Amino acid sequence: MNDSCQLNGPRFEIDIASAEYPAILRDTPDPPRVLRGIGNPAALQPGIAIIGSRKATPYGLACALSLIHISEPTRR
Repeated sequence: MNDSCQLNGPRFEIDIASAEYPAILRDTPDPPRVLRGIGNPAALQPGIAIIGSRKATPYGLACALSLIHISEPTRR
């Protein structure tokens, strides 16, 4: 895996009733009751969600990295 994709940092948990829970996700059919993640939870709004596998294929990893690079300008 790419060195820039590290699984360390602060962990967070956001309940659906929390003001930090993304409204756009809350308004979808059957949203998750709790969001758990690693990193800065402020990055969830606005955001792109990547839901995948623990055994991602090289193609899947390449696609995920492409989305990260596409979204970088919006984070600045």
